Amino acid sequence: MFDDVLICYSNNNKPVGSYECRVRDDEPDVQGLFVRTSIRSLLGEIHNTTKLEAYLTLSLETISQIKVETILMNGDVMEKKCSIHLIENMYEINSSESVNGIIKSSVKKQLPKLGSFGLITESSDLIFQRLLAKFPPMVPIEVIGLDLDCNLTTVSYINLGERNVFVGDNEIPVLGIQRTVHSQRSLPLSWQTYFMEDGHMVLRIQVGSPITIKVNTIPERFRKERYLPRPVIPNVVLNWEDDLELYSRFLDRKDEIKAQYLLYLRDHPEIYDMISDFIKSLLLRKPDEVVKYASEYFKSFSARALPGKIFPMKIV
Repeated sequence: MFDDVLICYSNNNKPVGSYECRVRDDEPDVQGLFVRTSIRSLLGEIHNTTKLEAYLTLSLETISQIKVETILMNGDVMEKKCSIHLIENMYEINSSESVNGIIKSSVKKQLPKLGSFGLITESSDLIFQRLLAKFPPMVPIEVIGLDLDCNLTTVSYINLGERNVFVGDNEIPVLGIQRTVHSQRSLPLSWQTYFMEDGHMVLRIQVGSPITIKVNTIPERFRKERYLPRPVIPNVVLNWEDDLELYSRFLDRKDEIKAQYLLYLRDHPEIYDMISDFIKSLLLRKPDEVVKYASEYFKSFSARALPGKIFPMKIV
C-alpha cells in the first residue's frame, strides 16, 4: 500500500538514524494488512533499534503484533519485547525485559476481545492516523489503546490543523495529528505527526525527545488507478487577437481585474508599508536568492506558517 522512509535528526539538525514504515495488503497467505516499521538511531553512545511487525484485518483489528526495542549503552545490551496475539476471543500479551540476555522481568496477561473492542494498537495506529489526516476530526477523539507497559489506557487524538513545512527548497502543505497516550502509571506521552494530503508522513516529533523524524525529499504521491480512460480534448487554436468579439472581451476582463486590484490596494493601505519594509530589508541584507528570501520574509504574515521554534522550518 505505501512505504515511508524518513531520517532521524538531533537537536542540532544532524542525521542520527532512520525510520522506515511499510504497509502491504498483498502479502501471500494473508487476508488483511501487514505492517512493518524500523527505527534506528545513534545519539552519543546510545544505540537504539526498534522493530515492529504486525498483521491486521481490514477493519484495523490486530491479529498479532511483535515489538522489540534494543538499546546498546556502555557495552550493555538491554532488550524490551512485547507481543500481542489474538487467539479465539482473547488477546494474549507477553512482555519481557532483559539485560545482556538475562531476563529481568516477564509479564503475561490476557484481555478479552469484547473488553477491548476498538483497540488501537501501535501498528493499527499507523494507519488510523492517516485516516484521520484524510478525514480530519473536528473535535478531539478518544480510543482504547495500550501504554508502553501493554496496559489498557486511553489514547486521544487532536487535529493540529494545516501548516506549511519546508522539504529541501520546497514548501508543502501538511496536516498535523497529535496522539497522546494517557498512562495510569506514568506521565502522558505525546507525538505530533504531519502528513501530506495523500497520507505520506513527512514530520514526526515526540514531545520531550531530542530526536525529530522528518523526510529529506518530497515523497512520490500515491497514484490512483484510472477506471475510465482519460478523455481526449482537442486543442482548439483561437485567434482571439484577430477576432473583434474575443479581443473586446479580453480588454473588458483586463480592465475589470485591474480595477479589482486597485480597489483592494485602496482598502488595504498597509500593503504599501509591508512592501516598503520588505524593500528596506532587501537592500540591507542583500540576499543571493531574492525569491527564496521573499518567501521566508512574507511567510511570517501567513496563518498557515509553521512556528520555527517548535518545528524546524527547513530540512537539509
